[in-house]
Amino acid sequence: MNKQELTIAINQCITERSGIEIFFGLKNGELRKANFLADTQQEIKGLFVQEIRSKIIEPNTSVIDFSSADQRKDVIIQYDLDETEGMQIFNTVLDAEAEIQLFSFDNDGISNICYFLVIIGDENHQIVIYKQLASINIYKKNSGLFVRRADNEFTKVEEDFLRITPGIDFFKIDGNIFIINLKLFEQLFNLYNVVLRAAIAQIEIINRSGLVENTDSLLEDIEKNVSFAKQLSKITETSPVLNKVPNPSVIAFAQTHPALKNVIKYSDDKTKIKLTTKKSKLLFVKLLNDDYLTSELTKLYYDSLAKDTIPDNNDE
Repeated sequence: MNKQELTIAINQCITERSGIEIFFGLKNGELRKANFLADTQQEIKGLFVQEIRSKIIEPNTSVIDFSSADQRKDVIIQYDLDETEGMQIFNTVLDAEAEIQLFSFDNDGISNICYFLVIIGDENHQIVIYKQLASINIYKKNSGLFVRRADNEFTKVEEDFLRITPGIDFFKIDGNIFIINLKLFEQLFNLYNVVLRAAIAQIEIINRSGLVENTDSLLEDIEKNVSFAKQLSKITETSPVLNKVPNPSVIAFAQTHPALKNVIKYSDDKTKIKLTTKKSKLLFVKLLNDDYLTSELTKLYYDSLAKDTIPDNNDE
């Protein structure tokens, strides 16, 4: 899904007629449905709709896959690997048949809330937003003296209370999970094993391509470096090079490109790439991603993370 398609899908969810439901995730892993007064619930909807517009729809951002995510900051990341068990919370709150208890102040307690799940939409279109609750937004009655207005006087607040602020860490829409806060997402869902399995499968495809002499060296690195494993996890599906450009052409390019020619080594017969250092492996992944570009105008070489294709706008 590209940014335009994502924007269309979101706009279908956040119409004036859309409803809102709010769930709390507790520290014990259970979900509770939050029971807000109608007016308060609509105010919360307004806060999150504005957040969606200002943080997702309006910025000039691109959508990139989780498995090919790079160092760019202003992006929305679409999760494209196997969903872990923890990610089922999105499906649970969307399931009309799921039995989720109402939040109880007495039995659950405000201090046990660790995240919100906010659903905005109608019967046909829903977006589910995950918002981690910061501890500073939980005010406990025994952590200080809190007061509020009572007519023209101040009176003590006798109960714990919750401050709701807008924010989006990640969200699910049309069956796809999109990530804003990548660090939190990776921490919560323990993605190492998922990424590792996917990377191993891709290394086997690289091995069958016959381009690399020692693919075992890639296995050694993915077990130590989850970032490198993620770069490899879907390389054969996204690479414009592997199994699309003939191996001799790939090797000829690597032998002459200034960033590669003195780093990447080759088999004795020069028909395969031999990966001997961490740097050579990183450059090899860049090679498969076709990150090495040459300006037709200046003939200068560039290392490019973003390679948005340019349409051929022929004059009619």
